[in-house]
Amino acid sequence: MSTPRLPTWLVILALVVTVAGTLITLVGAYQIGITWDERTNMRSLQVFFEQGWNITEDALINGEPNPDYIWGIYVYGPVSLLFTHALAVLAGAENWGVIEYTSQAYAIRHVGGALIGVLGLVAAALTVRVITKSWRWAAVGAHGCLVNWRVQATQISTEPTIATAGRSLVSTMKGPAPAASVSCPTHA
Repeated sequence: MSTPRLPTWLVILALVVTVAGTLITLVGAYQIGITWDERTNMRSLQVFFEQGWNITEDALINGEPNPDYIWGIYVYGPVSLLFTHALAVLAGAENWGVIEYTSQAYAIRHVGGALIGVLGLVAAALTVRVITKSWRWAAVGAHGCLVNWRVQATQISTEPTIATAGRSLVSTMKGPAPAASVSCPTHA
């Protein structure tokens, strides 16, 4: 089955909108102020550094998650928060393992969240490329994935997008199937 060729003007328009939207997101991520839940996320990361649990200190009893806490014992994985913290450390806005609540630290962490979103955008484009065997369709597919800079929201949407891209790329490999596969948890 052949994939229809997209008009050049549509591909250019999709690329212009995607690049402009990504630049606006990166600049906006740096300029925007703190969000309503961000301080809580940073407090959770500080508890992760100190006690190994990525939840706020009031959700712990004797160093363990409190099953009676209002949110139960649900815990986010700290990977995206660690990434944004590492960027803040590299930019000189934080020291490793110590969360700062300065405007500079927040700005750098926001940019980190936007970069995670850019990774998701690239993963979506690669998935479309694998499926359609067309970079033109990949450009239009990426257009539908304009980036969000909020770390938790971006992480939730980017993880399955990257997993899908990886599986799509593995499916195109020639030769025997890989000996091991990666199992990805589903998000309820």
